[in-house]
Amino acid sequence: MVPRSHTWHIFHIGDELVTIKYKKIMTTTIKKVTLKSLKGGNTQVDPTKGTVTNPFTQEEYNSLCNTGEWPGGYVEAMGYIASQSIVLPTVVIYGDEYINRHEIVRIAEGYVGINTHDNVELITQWLNAVGCSYPNAWCAAFVSAVFREAGVDGANSAAVNAWASWGQPTNSSQIGDVAIYPWSHVGIVVEVSDSTVCVVSGNSSLSGSSYKYVTRKSFYKSYFSSFRTASSWLNPSSL
Repeated sequence: MVPRSHTWHIFHIGDELVTIKYKKIMTTTIKKVTLKSLKGGNTQVDPTKGTVTNPFTQEEYNSLCNTGEWPGGYVEAMGYIASQSIVLPTVVIYGDEYINRHEIVRIAEGYVGINTHDNVELITQWLNAVGCSYPNAWCAAFVSAVFREAGVDGANSAAVNAWASWGQPTNSSQIGDVAIYPWSHVGIVVEVSDSTVCVVSGNSSLSGSSYKYVTRKSFYKSYFSSFRTASSWLNPSSL
């Protein structure tokens, strides 16, 4: 698991992706979207410059900030910035949760098509890793294998019931969540729309075949008994 940090480190960034440390999760990747100001300080506006109709250029703003003489006012493409304001990028935070969810999806979808005719050795490895042997039902072993490969703590079990009690329940399923079927079966959510989810699951049937596959199928959300999500995953928008 990633160790926790309680220090905020904020960087002024350009359009590139950078890594920062922030509260609760040690590292995260952020991407600049636009600029905005945190209002503060003296709101006195220079009478000849810094008005809506005659804003400072960004070069003038940077120069005045560097000399400590920024009086406050409007800046081209940045809006009104009060004196002594702190200007930070407006960012979308792609933290550990974002990375983990997308890694789980990438790995799960990479196994679609694996089957008990051509890939018994791999399926046996998945079962052995959770204390079972082949042949046995392997949908939960598949989910466990994907989570291990993604570096995310999961139920790590061949039992569907273990996944049905793993993490925490969620009503707003997202990619990377675990879908619990109304029968003894489990899979990984890889795509979400308003009313449906697409799930990758192991030990699944395909029409016309007696073998079991890793499949990618769509269902109405209401079809599932529940969705589970990692207890440690945070909603970036809440930070």
